[in-house]
Amino acid sequence: MKNLNQKLHFVSTDALLVILLMTIVFSVYAWYVPVALDDYAFMGYYLDANGGDSSFSLSGLCRYIKTVWEIENGRLANYLCAPFLLWLPHWLRSVVTGVIISASFVISAKFAIGNKKLTGRVVVFVWALSVVFLPWHDFSGLMIADYFLNYFFSWLLVLLTMACIFRLEKKNYSPLQYCSVILLSFCTGIVHECFALPLLAALGSVALINRLRMRPQWWGIFVAVFAGFVICMSSPAILDRLMITSSDTGGRAYLLNFLRILYHSVPLCVIAGFAGFVMILSKAGRTHLRNIFSTLTNQYFGLLSLFALVIVVVLFVTGRAAFLAVTPMIIVMTSALESESNFFRYFSAIPSAIVLLLLLTFYGPLIYWQRKIYEEHEKVYADVARNIGRNVYHDTIITAPWYTFRYSTDGLWAVGTQYFGLSQYFHIDEDKLTVLPTVLKGADLSKCETVEFAGEETICQKGDYLIVNGDVDQSRLSDDYIFYMADGTKRGSSVGWRYFYDENGVKWNIGFPLRGPVNGPFIRIVQPH
Repeated sequence: MKNLNQKLHFVSTDALLVILLMTIVFSVYAWYVPVALDDYAFMGYYLDANGGDSSFSLSGLCRYIKTVWEIENGRLANYLCAPFLLWLPHWLRSVVTGVIISASFVISAKFAIGNKKLTGRVVVFVWALSVVFLPWHDFSGLMIADYFLNYFFSWLLVLLTMACIFRLEKKNYSPLQYCSVILLSFCTGIVHECFALPLLAALGSVALINRLRMRPQWWGIFVAVFAGFVICMSSPAILDRLMITSSDTGGRAYLLNFLRILYHSVPLCVIAGFAGFVMILSKAGRTHLRNIFSTLTNQYFGLLSLFALVIVVVLFVTGRAAFLAVTPMIIVMTSALESESNFFRYFSAIPSAIVLLLLLTFYGPLIYWQRKIYEEHEKVYADVARNIGRNVYHDTIITAPWYTFRYSTDGLWAVGTQYFGLSQYFHIDEDKLTVLPTVLKGADLSKCETVEFAGEETICQKGDYLIVNGDVDQSRLSDDYIFYMADGTKRGSSVGWRYFYDENGVKWNIGFPLRGPVNGPFIRIVQPH
């Protein structure tokens, strides 16, 4: 026991307990995360490459990687998607997910406090910041396997690479150690281009600050990351996607997108930026800023966050793409609070225990709803698989309650985000994969009641949903309406549109109100100004 304590001198017992609790929470949560979205597509690619057999085959794996490289991207994260889902049992996938997410938080916390002993209160604080500020949700939710590998696994590789760089500041690696470090750095470069590019920019900036006088082994790490990045970016699919993403240059659209990023995706960066601006205005504040960024850790992670934020803004991407802008900022802010205000002296046992209790209070109902969504998903998927080519009718969960803050993977079947991956998996057109509300089963949609609407389109209603003739261009339909319900209440809601074919082969558009509860029948709807 004494030897164990000596080995764990850098972490306290209460920190170990919090880490264990965090790992259990994320493992249980991951257990109830359904296979979803692109996950089906990647599994389909492997099955095609391996003659329909899901077992390991080196030749099948090579063909699978070639397919992903040509069709999807050059990311190591997505090369791992099908093996992760097809070869690991459900329980092991859940544990691996929990361990990697927890490890990323713990390593971040350790970086933030430097050489000090890692305590439970620091781990709780970093966990809480991550829960509040990380972009856990976008149009579909975070915790699908493809998302987990693309973001949490990629971030863990960045953290490990940074740990190797900081270790190199003290002494060189032995040849065998250095080979391992180079392999890790290469994997970090190829894992995801939006992680590798900001990392390269941050490394390059630090090198310039030091007038390029870096250790030879440091340059080896830089070259390894760069080599991985080049291979990742050489995918024709990545280059095509980049051209499409950067083609939208509308001024108003850019401004709205920029504002949406600030409040929806990177509020922590906004808070940090505002605090930094205020500090610049006073001599004492400038002294604090110099102290904060005098450490190599904060220099690297501050630059990493800055370059990631630039990429998010320039490429018009929001939601989960802002992950790398937020995660290093958590390290910098935690480090700044500790070094400049001795924050964790005040964030003592009682406050940290209260925050931990709030975290568990949040994750309890979240896991409950995730379980409901998971069980629904399994049921609907089985029905879809049995009825390929025919409509399937289920009343699925469109929005989870407000207190889940849309962390859950809700709305998957309602707004049709599932169908691309499933169409690849089952080798059929997306038109043949339709899950509709039960109120539409056997209904004559040509006789639906019209909703009063001042626009050019004729919009009808069936139950809680909007119905429009399929000849109408879907791009003309608004994504937002104000609904006036029959009981006299009104509510604004975004609307998810998708088209489907009824049992007679007639094409229709269905609109799902996505900010429930918006319950029909509706007296009228209007577009907000």
